[in-house]
Amino acid sequence: KIPPRHFPLGEYERGERTVTPDVIRQWSADYPDATNTGILCGPRFGVMAIDPDNTEVARYLETAPGLGLPRTPTTATARGKHYLFTCPPDFDKSYTGDPEDPDHNEQLIPGMCTKCSGYVVAPGSVHPSGVHYGSLVSLSEPLAAPPAWLVALYRKRRHAERRASTPRERTASAPARVTSTPDLSPTIRAIEAALGVTDASFLPSG
Repeated sequence: KIPPRHFPLGEYERGERTVTPDVIRQWSADYPDATNTGILCGPRFGVMAIDPDNTEVARYLETAPGLGLPRTPTTATARGKHYLFTCPPDFDKSYTGDPEDPDHNEQLIPGMCTKCSGYVVAPGSVHPSGVHYGSLVSLSEPLAAPPAWLVALYRKRRHAERRASTPRERTASAPARVTSTPDLSPTIRAIEAALGVTDASFLPSG
């Protein structure tokens, strides 16, 4: 359950407390008006999520050539869907595109949030609009690994960010380590065409 604001949710996010079935049952008793349930995301919890902004973006991610999504626990939201995947250890940053989100960073793909921290709302919860979050693929099913195109986009972005933050000058005894990244040009072109993006500025170059 997601309890009132004074509840120390951060202690659970940081792993200082552990969520167990007994804890959840106690929350239900202590906070009967807390009607929503959250799923913690990040490498610590082994879960990540992508959150298309609407059903059109979700349909595109599911069906576009070069993309596609495996069967994995999926939630119908007020506007789109939450797809849950296992979280690779190096997926340490969220890309939500929401300036009010403390984990705000530019989205990997326009119209799609990538959550590797914080939490996403689970089935059975209620959106402020009154829409109920529904289960499309049960949480009891195994989490799939994130699709290859998502892993490639994520690691390309993080590689560019780390490269940009690394000092250019290096000594001869500490040569730069070259990390190869896949050629994403076909995927980028497909994304541009389907989502009406005129350039690939949302992806790092190089």
